[in-house]
Amino acid sequence: VWISGLAQALGHVDQAMRLNATSLSTDPLSPDAWSNQADLLGRMGDIERAELAYRKCLEISPSWTEMHLYVGQMLLLRGRLEAALTESQLATPYDGRDINLAMIYYALGRKSASDMALARLARESGDLWPQSIAQVYAYRGEADQAFEWFEKAYAARKVGLLPLLRDDPTVARLRTDPRRKALLRKMGVSE
Repeated sequence: VWISGLAQALGHVDQAMRLNATSLSTDPLSPDAWSNQADLLGRMGDIERAELAYRKCLEISPSWTEMHLYVGQMLLLRGRLEAALTESQLATPYDGRDINLAMIYYALGRKSASDMALARLARESGDLWPQSIAQVYAYRGEADQAFEWFEKAYAARKVGLLPLLRDDPTVARLRTDPRRKALLRKMGVSE
């Protein structure tokens, strides 16, 4: 699973899928392998299958409440906003619930609620998850603020920055921004 994640981070998606398939065939009840499978599928744009894989992870490991966050993101990307909100509220604040709430409220047209969730996230987790704050700004189409936080994540060497910036569907609005390509080059990777 970890080697698959590394292959994915390096942009070798086919290899990552093969490695994760080996993990699942070896241990079909591994929540880590199902979570990795879901992540891979989501980054490849197969949002429905990604949602199912995250749900499988939750079925195997119901106490892994962070998975509600990812199921909620898949529902958000599918346009099922009320279901995304309900699912995301099952995650804990420690899981990063405000990440989803800020994006979902924005999609629902509730900007003030989105702003409040984003402010809470920045206040309580800005040092811990700068890449997640960038993710929310990117989803909202606020590129300048997103790149300000991407740079903070880069300076802090946050491990989740590369896959988020490279191909996470929640930040798709920024794929054509030249600052994205420049930051990837600065990180020593290509698209």
